[in-house]
Amino acid sequence: MIIEQIKEEITKENGWISFDRFMFLALYRGNGSFYNRAVADKRNFPIGRSGDFITHSSLGFWMAKAYAKAFVTLYSKCNPKTELCIREYGPGSGELAALILIELFNQKIMPVRYEMIEISSFFKEKQKSNIEKIIGSYNRELLPKIKNIFEWKKIHVEYDDFHASTELKPITGLIIVNEIIDAFPVKVGLWQQNSPIFELGVSKDENNQLTLAFREASFELKTRINQRKTQSENLGNYWNKSRMIDVCCYTENWLEKMTKTFVGGQILISDYGMERIELDLADRIESTVTGFRQHEQIHKLIECIQTPGEIDLTHKIDFSQITDFFNIQTNVDISLKTQAAWLVDSGIMDDLEKYITTDAGDVDFNKNIKCLQKLLLDNEMGQVFLVFSVMKGF
Repeated sequence: MIIEQIKEEITKENGWISFDRFMFLALYRGNGSFYNRAVADKRNFPIGRSGDFITHSSLGFWMAKAYAKAFVTLYSKCNPKTELCIREYGPGSGELAALILIELFNQKIMPVRYEMIEISSFFKEKQKSNIEKIIGSYNRELLPKIKNIFEWKKIHVEYDDFHASTELKPITGLIIVNEIIDAFPVKVGLWQQNSPIFELGVSKDENNQLTLAFREASFELKTRINQRKTQSENLGNYWNKSRMIDVCCYTENWLEKMTKTFVGGQILISDYGMERIELDLADRIESTVTGFRQHEQIHKLIECIQTPGEIDLTHKIDFSQITDFFNIQTNVDISLKTQAAWLVDSGIMDDLEKYITTDAGDVDFNKNIKCLQKLLLDNEMGQVFLVFSVMKGF
């Protein structure tokens, strides 16, 4: 069990591991971890109504329509001889990829290949099964044509070298980074006035149970927190209460590796998070780390560490970290929108009007309308998910 591996790691590290180390072990290390289950594991697949959480791309065909339009726009702007591809990081259940290709097939515009960048054999097998089921139910004759487009690349994840690969082929086209950065391991710091900065970690109590414990923070974590405090004060937002701060030390390195093979086209990073000005408001004093199990959100960190491998762990990502990275890149155009604004700008309301006009008899009509509402409404996913776009060479 992964919990025993974590306890062994704590013992080996003199009784304490940092929270990001714990998060890495619980989510990614070995067959007992949440995202790296064995193919034969009998637990439910974590994504979907029968699992632990729902992603925005699993809410029907709406997100697929928007991604497909982004690819069509690239196609319309490029040289006819340019071979455009799609690369999806963290393809989840495979549903999004299948629906994107169906949308593109209907427009007679197809990528040369569709790359699925995955860390888990368990997820890979589920993706293949779902893609065959979804495309097969749409058009059995289409299945062999589309299956030849897919190409899986399994990435090995290490704690100090996280979740990307420079071994991928150079790509011109569309890169989709869909709800994966919020599951990168995150450090949790404690800032207090007139006190050293501490770092939250995981230890064992007298009963050999996992518990939370603080140690003085590393130099890197202190530096990052002090920089954010200075930025916040420069905006007139003064910290006057003790506060927990989440810091992901993997984002920049991952983005650097991800973009090394990006020749041109568009990168779309869609995730759960905020800009730093919101994350660092004076009255935001709690960690944003939460757990999900069977659609129940768990806010207390002590509860999040009790059943590693059986609970998803996530945090609100710092979109300013992504903006800062791309601001120093050359020859790129960037934008950041709420998910609702991005969908509307992608023409989703025209898609809705067409759907109401032509498909009102669909047996899933009411469900699909509710899915779109969930994607757009402020009190659902419309504002808490953001979409970061990077255009290069187009």
